[in-house]
Amino acid sequence: MMKKVICILCLSLLAVNTSFATTYKVGYDKKILNVKKGDKIVVVLSENPTTGYSWLMSVSNPKDTYVLEELNKKFYSSNSKLLGASGCIHYTVKANRKGKAYIEGINTRPWEKNGDEAIYKLEVIVK
Repeated sequence: MMKKVICILCLSLLAVNTSFATTYKVGYDKKILNVKKGDKIVVVLSENPTTGYSWLMSVSNPKDTYVLEELNKKFYSSNSKLLGASGCIHYTVKANRKGKAYIEGINTRPWEKNGDEAIYKLEVIVK
């Protein structure tokens, strides 16, 4: 059974204009995103490393074209005072070339093989 993980603290889509590029923040419910070359995409997902679960994120580019480039992954803890409260990861990539690629993730305990992982997949089309 697949679990759906949602970050309550985050918007599903937010475009922030800067002088050179646009940064898109997307959550769990976004499946396809159209961007321009040079834009940044920040995938924001709920994560609770105190339970052993963490997101393993990656970009899947067409063969040797590097449409998307991974920039970083950072965990932001909750402001909650509760012990073991979850936070959010921000996984940031940059659109380098025109084409189609994917941002993928699996929320799992790496040492377990139970098939109960949450899966994330976002199709990114760079124009």
